[in-house]
Amino acid sequence: MRRTGQKRNSILSIFAIALSTLTFLVGNVPMANAQLKGVTLDFAAAEPTSYNHLVGGGRWNSGILNTDIARSLAGSQFKCGDIVSYLSKFEMDASNSITSIEPFTISSEFNFDLDTTGQSGAILGDVLAVSIDPSDSAQRGNGNSVATLISETASGPIFTKGSVLSAVVEVSNLEQNEVVVVRMDVKIFCDPKLNPTGNLQALFKDAKLTFKNGSTPVSPAEPLNQGAKTVPMKELGALAIPQLSLVKTVTTGSCPGVKSLTVLQNTEVRYCYSVLNTTNGGGNPAAPIYNVSDISDDGGIFAEFSVALTGLSDQDGDGQLDDLAAGATATGEAVKTYNPTIDTTLLNTATVRGFDSIINPLELNATDSATLIIEVPDAAPSISINKLTNGSDGPFILVGEPVVWSYQLTNTGNRTLSNISVIDNQGVTVVCPETTLAVGQSITCDANGLAITGPYSNTATVSAVSEATIVTASDSSSYFGAAPSITLLKKTNGVDSAEVPVGDSVTWTYLVTNTGNVAIDSVVVTDNLVSEITCPKNTLAIAETMTCSATGVADKGYYENIGTARPVLLTRVITKILEQRELISKEP
Repeated sequence: MRRTGQKRNSILSIFAIALSTLTFLVGNVPMANAQLKGVTLDFAAAEPTSYNHLVGGGRWNSGILNTDIARSLAGSQFKCGDIVSYLSKFEMDASNSITSIEPFTISSEFNFDLDTTGQSGAILGDVLAVSIDPSDSAQRGNGNSVATLISETASGPIFTKGSVLSAVVEVSNLEQNEVVVVRMDVKIFCDPKLNPTGNLQALFKDAKLTFKNGSTPVSPAEPLNQGAKTVPMKELGALAIPQLSLVKTVTTGSCPGVKSLTVLQNTEVRYCYSVLNTTNGGGNPAAPIYNVSDISDDGGIFAEFSVALTGLSDQDGDGQLDDLAAGATATGEAVKTYNPTIDTTLLNTATVRGFDSIINPLELNATDSATLIIEVPDAAPSISINKLTNGSDGPFILVGEPVVWSYQLTNTGNRTLSNISVIDNQGVTVVCPETTLAVGQSITCDANGLAITGPYSNTATVSAVSEATIVTASDSSSYFGAAPSITLLKKTNGVDSAEVPVGDSVTWTYLVTNTGNVAIDSVVVTDNLVSEITCPKNTLAIAETMTCSATGVADKGYYENIGTARPVLLTRVITKILEQRELISKEP
């Protein structure tokens, strides 16, 4: 016995059957009077819990009912797109009628319903494959038999009462004392818009001897008269159906949105997509949908785009999160901004696709649309400019330090601006990174220089063009060029270079004057030989003077000390040092 047979003239798609009523490839032949003895045929379904319905399977093995095989199936055990595996068992004895014709070939005809006995919506629509599984413990013999699907034809349109799919299966190289089990994998197809009820039936119709002694034709073919055998699938109202649907809305906020929305030109909108696999209201439960695509949105009059989905899972075990479980919902979002030049009504349609199974799958799709009404207001171009000096307005900057002017430009109108130019009235060269601005867009231009003494102010003017209209805006910024300076005058007992008797008290005074153009603070006076100098305060206004003092006792010989005044401005320490020598008497 061979492991698998070959499928010939298979129906590749359920919709191909629906296009026309096909004719049986094997015509009716006259009945022969003779009857082959010594062959017993049986027909059953593989027990549904014994195999994966996505790929088919099952074995006859010991033929234990509801463990190995089933004589009747329930709709609740299956879902649309599933594979139902049927088993045909051929058992030969060692009688003379067998040994005289071996090896021989039997051709069997099976019928599968293309409509239910109740409300339409499900069919046994395609024989995907026939095979002989050598691991089936029921098999007995030399293992060289081959099962082949000879033909597969429809008697009428699908979802039409009385239409059946007829399949002819040939099993060759049959010999005495063999048991050969042929598996037929038949796929369930459904119309997701319908809710089937009633039953579907698989029928073993007849079997005939077609070849004997290898390749000698038997003409006319000799019937085995085994009698019809059926396996019904009942209660199809419980058959799970993949029920793909799509809901598309639009909003300016958070999802979900509405079906129709009116916005102004250049308004950011959010498209919301919900892909559902839930009941269609007819009573049948949902079934998984496999290999679900991204959302494809045609964009209406604008460019099409795709949207990824979240909420998908792995239902078929391929390691990919691309399936939609029964009862589940997947979602996606896309943010768009549209800038038409006239009032526009945008109707764009989204599509999502999936499949009912993974073998010979039937494509499922769902679509939905949303309407966006875009209103274009009358042209009102405008621009703004905000000029800063070293990041602020009116700072103090030390003379000679770098100055950076920044010019923030913003398109505050409702039209795109071009030919942007910034001119500074003090002859400063302004550099901008771009010359166009979309609505709401901002850029920052800049210029550089060095601080000069005293107050400095300049005005920048920006100009731009929109549809032959020139728009302008101006802004000023200033700074003060600081040139801090101090003087220090030190005296001993009120004079310079005093002569003081040894042991007499000495008073040093330090006259500090702000000679710069800005107030100074943190003024500190130090003396390299005097530890404590007292000042009345530590700030000096412009041209202000203060006197600091210290005391000590005269020592013998020349005495020289150095006074230092250190104020701070803009973190810069300004130092003034005064050296003084004092002659101290040798004798009191």
